[in-house]
Amino acid sequence: PFVSMVASAISSRGEHTTLLISLLMSVLAFLFAYTTLPKLRDTFMKANLSGRDLLKPNKPLL
Repeated sequence: PFVSMVASAISSRGEHTTLLISLLMSVLAFLFAYTTLPKLRDTFMKANLSGRDLLKPNKPLL
């Protein structure tokens, strides 16, 4: 699906092609991070790649 979306954005040859590609890439990066990071949470915690949220009153471990 990704390749077909990029190909259709490029083939449109409109003046907004660069903007459309940038928007598409941003949405895909968000979706990738949104779905991947929760699955990797335990792996990050075991590797001590975590920290505390200093702006919250109870400072939870992230």
